[in-house]
Amino acid sequence: MDVTAEARQIDDWIETIVKRMSGRDYMRLGKFMDKMTDKDRPLWATLTNPKTGKMYNSQEEWVTVRLRSQRATAFAARQLYRSLKGTVPDEVMAESEPGTLKVMVSLPSTAQKNPRIQKLAMSSTVAEFTSMVLKDFPDELHDKKVTWALRPTLTQAAMYDRVMEKVQAYYAENEVSVSREDALEYLLRDSEEQIDSAKEE
Repeated sequence: MDVTAEARQIDDWIETIVKRMSGRDYMRLGKFMDKMTDKDRPLWATLTNPKTGKMYNSQEEWVTVRLRSQRATAFAARQLYRSLKGTVPDEVMAESEPGTLKVMVSLPSTAQKNPRIQKLAMSSTVAEFTSMVLKDFPDELHDKKVTWALRPTLTQAAMYDRVMEKVQAYYAENEVSVSREDALEYLLRDSEEQIDSAKEE
């Protein structure tokens, strides 16, 4: 295999992996979980537990066997799917990032059904989509609380804490109390302004 062929093969693999990490598999999982755990027609109840050779006695038993360490992800995907089912077509959910769909949940159902919004969801990054819909739906999205987490190393976490405390202390000297979230916002805004200024020079 020559270098170019090897590069193409690896590039294809990376493309596949990236796609599998995005909306398609996540929302497919949500859709399947919705069907398997439907209250009126629970499909798990028709299956045999491979460990016992007997029919599953409960949804919890099926969840334990089938999902193992992925149960939290599976139930989160189901919740997101159910929140949008009926307003956002499955094909739109399959092509959109989970983060984008989490933003869509906060929009009115008329917006969720809007073809323009759906097209944006499929073609934009989470940041791009959020920025665009904020202009049209500021009341629904502005200052909405979300859970957003990083997974830093111990040394990175220590640095983050140290810098946040410095920012909070700086504002406290001027008798202004700021939260860690506000401190992070101020830091990022300053950094963004410096980067934008450097690009203009």
